[in-house]
Amino acid sequence: MPLSLVRFDAESTFYHRLVAEYGGPVLVLGSALGQVIDGLGERGHAVVGIEPSLRWASAAKERLKVHPQVAVERADFLTFNLKQKFPLVIAPNNCFAFANGQGALSLLLDRVAKHLAPGGALAFEVCGLVTERSAQVPPRAFAAHFLERAQGGAKDNASLLRLRRPFLTAALLEQSLAFSGFEACERYRDFEGEPWDEGDSVQIGVAALKSAVRAKDAQPP
Repeated sequence: MPLSLVRFDAESTFYHRLVAEYGGPVLVLGSALGQVIDGLGERGHAVVGIEPSLRWASAAKERLKVHPQVAVERADFLTFNLKQKFPLVIAPNNCFAFANGQGALSLLLDRVAKHLAPGGALAFEVCGLVTERSAQVPPRAFAAHFLERAQGGAKDNASLLRLRRPFLTAALLEQSLAFSGFEACERYRDFEGEPWDEGDSVQIGVAALKSAVRAKDAQPP
């Protein structure tokens, strides 16, 4: 089996385990690439995906018609308001890199916190964390997400705008989570469950609001 398919299978299994633990419906940030939403939909889970790109949101809606329990909404990650709470929110495929700009990641996490049901969890995948080994390497262009340019805004008639990866360290990620009231309860270097280490540039995590984490820890065994 190709390594890419092995990765997607492990990713789907990882998120399926979380749905079994926390329940649904599930909110997925980003629907363009589709592996996560498609995988959850194929397993029968109810999913709401939000996607800031009009083009990709339209494509996702068409593609996901085969899963009637899956819906896709076009919305900005930093301002969305679905009037609904979810026991599980997933930010896959380096979605946090979309929060481009000073304080943007905290704004995104604030939105997630407002949509999280009591006792719920946020699952995320962050790639390209700047570590001691990579600190001397300038951040490179990041293209996990694109935005449509404003009409007439591109002289070369290109309709898509590349985003650049923000400078993000494990410490800054931790601070952003804490600032929005989250506390990580699981951290891995891959979807196979290998423990995360300070030197790893990829972090796959599960976080809950601090009050929920402490209440769970206080329960008798």
